[in-house]
Amino acid sequence: MPASSTVSWFITENQMQDDIQDDTPDDIVQALNRQLADDGQIIEGGWAALRKCFIPDNASASQVRAMRFAYLAGCQHVWASVFAALDAEERIGERDIERMVRLDAEMEQVSRELERIVKGNAARSGH
Repeated sequence: MPASSTVSWFITENQMQDDIQDDTPDDIVQALNRQLADDGQIIEGGWAALRKCFIPDNASASQVRAMRFAYLAGCQHVWASVFAALDAEERIGERDIERMVRLDAEMEQVSRELERIVKGNAARSGH
């Protein structure tokens, strides 16, 4: 199922459930990410979110293509870098775990930066 279909399905399914009212936005995002992972659509789901949050509706097709290329290049870079950094052992070693912890810390910084950008964009647009 394409990511946009997964997102639509997830929202529809969860709107029908009474207990979604008790879920925080973080709970909903976590559940959606699990569903996207189950569907093999994490990257496409991320692209759908990026496009909705950061790309104006009036962006040209070439701007959208350039943003998608940059997004996918970033995804590929992180994925390839993680596997290149792993030790060549069959089992995950202590250094591998340390590297993943550092990557997690770096991604937390990226998340905070993105959050600041989103809040700034929302403030400028009056949302």
